[in-house]
Amino acid sequence: MSIQAERERASQVIAELYQNSFFQQYWRAIGRFIGRGKPASLWVSAAVVMSVNLLLGVTVSALLAETQFTTLNAILLSAVLVTWTYVVIILTMNINGRLVEFLKRRITESLQHEQHIHELLLWTNQWIGRRLPQLLFSLGFGITIAPLAFYTLYLTTRFSFGLILLYFINFFHIGIMIYTALSFIAFMWKLKNWHLILYTDDPASSPILLQLSKEIRNYILFMALAIAILLFIVGSAVAFNIKLALLSLVAWIPILALFILGNQAFSQQIVRVKYERLEKLQSEIMKLANAEKMDTDTIAQIKNLSDYHDRVKSSRNSLYSPESFVNLIGSLALPVLSVTLSTIHVWQRISGTP
Repeated sequence: MSIQAERERASQVIAELYQNSFFQQYWRAIGRFIGRGKPASLWVSAAVVMSVNLLLGVTVSALLAETQFTTLNAILLSAVLVTWTYVVIILTMNINGRLVEFLKRRITESLQHEQHIHELLLWTNQWIGRRLPQLLFSLGFGITIAPLAFYTLYLTTRFSFGLILLYFINFFHIGIMIYTALSFIAFMWKLKNWHLILYTDDPASSPILLQLSKEIRNYILFMALAIAILLFIVGSAVAFNIKLALLSLVAWIPILALFILGNQAFSQQIVRVKYERLEKLQSEIMKLANAEKMDTDTIAQIKNLSDYHDRVKSSRNSLYSPESFVNLIGSLALPVLSVTLSTIHVWQRISGTP
């Protein structure tokens, strides 16, 4: 089978695996149920699920006489968290669709070797094609984060089945965002060993790397903004505490890992192509220099090749730039500001200053 046929097959397989993934099938099932056979849009499906989630959580708390958690302030806080979850679901699903489209069209077309195409399909099958791990991850994420969120928001020994249920459903659906980040980190770990088709004279300017870098940056900014808004909501509801501080630190681990591994993968791609080109130019220069006769044309050709060699050698070895660091710092600014404001609020209460 030709390399082009392998690329076309890989593109088709990636599309089929994505359409049959747990998250896609889950929302299709919800949409068909809501639309009574006719699939409702994700906007409608997520709105219905989150509205039922809020109603269910408040109802359970009311039936169990959890009066502390059925006050107007508590219900409004739950409504804000549910709204945040709704927006994150919509954006995550849209971003995931764009990322998969980028993989099946641009990445498959840029891979040079069949072995690397097979490895891309293996990654796709492991992270996109297996529905049970996706379901278990979302369940585990919801079960783990729900009580942590509850005891971060409510510093009390009282337990609320209603709120825990509401938070579990919230974070079960948020699991897709974290799962996508982990799968993208695994992709970057493999990408550094694959051979992409890049510009030989200036690999760092290759469109495939610039476009992939943009996709990573957009996803990092999306995650950072989502986490920033969540921390702002929590910070406006409760005073700064050690749990909130630890939550803030843990939230940035996948963002930093994705940023570092992404740039490392790009650097390895660039350096590989760059030094392959330099080696060929050096061989041509040595071949001409070792000729028995060195006429004017040969000397001029050697000079041109040497200048060309120097230009390639001086090209960038990485996509790291001041802009990339500014983007990362910008993504961290909002949550850091949120926690800082919470800290100032607590200090003012302690010191008695206005």
